[in-house]
Amino acid sequence: HGWLGVQRWFVYDNNSDDNLKDVIDTLNEENNYNVTRHVWPRVTSQEAGFSHCVLRAGSECKWVGFFDVDEFYYIPSKKVGKLGNPGRLREIIDDVALGSESIGEIQADCHSFGPSGLKESPKEGVTFGYTCRMKNSERHKSIVRPVAVDDTLMNQVHHFLLKDEFRKTRLSKNKVVINHYKYQVWNVFKSKFHRR
Repeated sequence: HGWLGVQRWFVYDNNSDDNLKDVIDTLNEENNYNVTRHVWPRVTSQEAGFSHCVLRAGSECKWVGFFDVDEFYYIPSKKVGKLGNPGRLREIIDDVALGSESIGEIQADCHSFGPSGLKESPKEGVTFGYTCRMKNSERHKSIVRPVAVDDTLMNQVHHFLLKDEFRKTRLSKNKVVINHYKYQVWNVFKSKFHRR
């Protein structure tokens, strides 16, 4: 996501047991990322975490995207292959924002990938190893302008209630999609399900 233009990360740690703090410290020290960790031990409270993040990020960020650790933005590009252009997500957001100050939420379709016939986690990584997905998108995910979010902070996992003067727009699939590696190989999926 840094390669695509994201400059700030707010990680909500929901009872992880994989040394997340150490990973974040390493990212900040060795790679100069701007990542903070917030311990969020509440079970089934994703919406509350999103509301909390909008308040927290509002003073630092013009736009805030909400996604899970197994979701990745994909920007189709014939010019540079599978990954798209560096900084391209930020450029797309800037283009949309410059087009209208009334846009408060930018939506992108979300595709769910499956285990792709694999029995073990792919050595080449999630985004290259899992190649089969559902034909149609299941839902969408959003990037919101914190100043546009209604004072109630009401949200569903995929979008926020906006103030009356703001509206939503949806990006076309040829610009941006989110690939969700929701159904991975059985041992990974089983572990994920057990943690819930």
